[in-house]
Amino acid sequence: MAYPVPAPRSASALLVLALSAALLAGCQPAAEAPTLSTHAVPPARAQAIAEAINTTLMQGDAPPLGRAEVASPGTLVVRAPSGMQASIASTIAALQGVEAAEPVQVQVEAWWIGKNPEAAPLPAELADVAKALGSDASALRVRDHVRLGVAASGRSANANGDAMLMNVRAAPEGDTFVLELHITQTRVEVARAGGPIRYEGEVRVVPGEFTVLTSRPDGSGGSESLVLRLTN
Repeated sequence: MAYPVPAPRSASALLVLALSAALLAGCQPAAEAPTLSTHAVPPARAQAIAEAINTTLMQGDAPPLGRAEVASPGTLVVRAPSGMQASIASTIAALQGVEAAEPVQVQVEAWWIGKNPEAAPLPAELADVAKALGSDASALRVRDHVRLGVAASGRSANANGDAMLMNVRAAPEGDTFVLELHITQTRVEVARAGGPIRYEGEVRVVPGEFTVLTSRPDGSGGSESLVLRLTN
């Protein structure tokens, strides 16, 4: 069954700092006057990159070895010993490469299953799910099925089925994914008890495994469930 989990924390600021420190570690500045260098950077990340470099240029209680500043949107100016400028340039290039990396693409599917003789037969791949629900797979039907591709980048995606709407936001976390879901039935039978079947919340899923988000009586002696699977 589904269970709520806390939203994953963003580690972008820590990544910038750690990567910057790693690339500049052990770099000994030459005994020369500081020089200036100019670098093109993503405007949205310029300040974070500048702060990471400034942290690396600190010397405890002594004056810093130099300073990085955002001169204009997308432009970083770094004042530092000439012996450090090549390493600083490598750091900035590496940071831009991290930012430009394509997010992981995943496929998310949701099935609304129940005992409706007019609906499509249950696929064989859901037979074990039916057993876990204590139901006869031959008696269950797929009342709707929604599938969509979503980038695991913090942005949400939507998909509509014949009778369901699904909104998904995905984020990778180790070998699992944390999904923020909003799934609701959009077409409700007249006088339906309990209203539309739905699921709203966060769930941690393992790629390839089925997750029963919610299950309830359907008002006619049977039951209905929302089942989810993520694949990558």
